[in-house]
Amino acid sequence: MASKRFSTHTTSNASPVGKALASIWKRSLLPLSTPSKRISSTFLKSGPFLGSRFNKLSMGQQNRVNLIRYLLQDFDLLILDESLANVDEKLRQTIIVHIKEIFPEKMFLYISHNLMEVSSFCDEIMVFGANNEKKHYRVIEGQNCQLNREVDKRKRDVTMLEVMNSF
Repeated sequence: MASKRFSTHTTSNASPVGKALASIWKRSLLPLSTPSKRISSTFLKSGPFLGSRFNKLSMGQQNRVNLIRYLLQDFDLLILDESLANVDEKLRQTIIVHIKEIFPEKMFLYISHNLMEVSSFCDEIMVFGANNEKKHYRVIEGQNCQLNREVDKRKRDVTMLEVMNSF
């Protein structure tokens, strides 16, 4: 019951998404000259859903709106737990690369089951597993793809194999 109240309150079902995001932007701690301007131009310009009510959006559109809301807040660490799971692959890659460009000094904990995506875009990958040894996790170097830079597919494949064979 509590989660329903939280989602109703924070997603602003009563007003169009664009108005709700504008209200959050005005209340946010970020001045207009900081990343908030870039967030709006990167994520909102292709948002034909801004005039819609939140509960009428697809899951992928809802995920994008929620991500924008989180990025408009001041943060040091943002945990993205399958936050882009319902967003198509090409758009998901665009969003990840732009977030990394807009917030180079911020820390993101990106949780995903998409091995190719994690191997391509993360700089460090922490793989958890149960075994009989003391250490139940392993850190693997990712390919850390940046804007306007292609991923070396061979290196990415090696990273993916390392992750799959961690335990």
